Amino acid sequence: MTLDQIAIKMGAKCNGDVPHSIQDFAVRAFADGHSLQDIQDYTGRSEMALTHMIRFACMTDGCRSYSRSLPEIKQQLAQAELGRGRG
Repeated sequence: MTLDQIAIKMGAKCNGDVPHSIQDFAVRAFADGHSLQDIQDYTGRSEMALTHMIRFACMTDGCRSYSRSLPEIKQQLAQAELGRGRG
């Protein structure tokens, strides 16, 4: 799904609009395979904020409602951080 499709499915009014729950949107978009950079560009939120949102969501519900498992999401977040030289 595109970011616009995810946003509309989650309650956004039109393409380019961000749904009320940016955290849920960020987790869903990341779980669907979108990069943190793409989500950052779409939402206007910092990469650090998005990373914290995704991690918090994964810790609190185990990402049960998303297509990728918690270990897969954690691994991708770790790889993204290593790619920026913060690992």
